[in-house]
Amino acid sequence: MGIAGEIVHTPGHSNHCVSLLLDDGSVFTGDLPPAAHAFDNPVALATWQRLRERGAAVVYPAHGPIRPIDELPAAQPQ
Repeated sequence: MGIAGEIVHTPGHSNHCVSLLLDDGSVFTGDLPPAAHAFDNPVALATWQRLRERGAAVVYPAHGPIRPIDELPAAQPQ
């Protein structure tokens, strides 16, 4: 499609969610719950960690402000 990036499976809100992760680090997360609200959702927290590991830098959520991923809480070890 000419977009430098990939569609990534990002379960958390539901198992069928996907996000668009661009090569420049922009990630369009759709309905993935914000990490701050996913403290009791280990699937969503693991998804946020995978996005970080894949190079996500700026988050464009379906709901809420655009922000650097470093401003989002990281998943806490369980």
